[in-house]
This record gives sequence, structure tokens and C-alpha cells, in this order.
Amino acid sequence: MFDSHYPFDYRFNQKNEGDSSITTHHLHFRCGLGNKYVVVVDEYPEGFFVIQFYLWKYKKRKDKYLLTAKTESANVKVISTCFFILLDFLEKNPNASFAFQGIYDSTESRKPTCRNKDKSQRFRIYEYMMVNRISENIFNHAVYDQENAYLLVNKRDRREDIVRIIEDRFISELR
Repeated sequence: MFDSHYPFDYRFNQKNEGDSSITTHHLHFRCGLGNKYVVVVDEYPEGFFVIQFYLWKYKKRKDKYLLTAKTESANVKVISTCFFILLDFLEKNPNASFAFQGIYDSTESRKPTCRNKDKSQRFRIYEYMMVNRISENIFNHAVYDQENAYLLVNKRDRREDIVRIIEDRFISELR
């Protein structure tokens, strides 16, 4: 299911506007529907990355991370592309940990296809993909249901407090 992805290009890196200790990487790809996507990967100095994406046409909207292409098959392949971007960053940073957030849209729970009223569709796909594609031999998986957040904590990172570090820097911002 998550074996195929769209080809992606690195565009540029910049210091994050809100926190200059974070480097933001921008990548782009086009999907089969002609839509252009932007993948934003925030690199934290503590050694973890947060991956997000949005449709290019929504780049000026505040809710850009909620909006999708409206087709489930396209959404799965888009998220699969983010997974391959994760693998690319992991290859360059073998001790890196990763975080995702599937922002919850309150209108989602009213859809007849919504099985879990507390988890966003994006989060459910992230969770399914990570459980099925990322080995627990390499990463500890941590799920934060209330925040719709998923962490992959790299076991090669020998710091005992790495989970607390990620929680303090990323999860606490979501609360």
C-alpha cells in the first residue's frame, strides 16, 4: 500500500521564523492529479525532525495543513511520499527521531466514514503506516492521541531523556 511515492525535490532551507534554532527544509512534489505539494521538515537542534505537508494552492491559508486533495488514493500516496522523505532524512541523519501531527478537523467527525471521532484521518494513516513500515527494532513508537501526534524515537540515540526532550520541544507546543 505504501510502496509507491511521487518524486520529490529539495527546494531550500531557512531558519524558522518563530525559533531560529530550528532549520526548516522545503521540498516539493507533484501528484498524479496535477496538484503541487509542499513538504515542510522542521529540523530541531536536539536531533529530531517534524514532517508536515500541504497543497501549494493553499499556501497562504492558515488552515493549509487541514486541506486535502479530496481523494483517498491520492492522500495515501502523498503520505507515502512523506514517508520516503523521512527515509531520505534518516539516511543523512542515522540517529534522527521523527514526529508527525495529523491536525484534527472538527468537521471530520461528522463524516459517515469516520470510525474514530478523536483521531484525524491524516493521523490514522500516519499511525497505520508507521506501525506497518517502521520496525520496532530501530524505533520506539509513541502515540499522543489527544494531540494527534506520532513520534518515532530512534533507538540509536543513546540519550536517556530523548523522549522528554521531544515532548518538551514539540508535544508541549501542541497542548
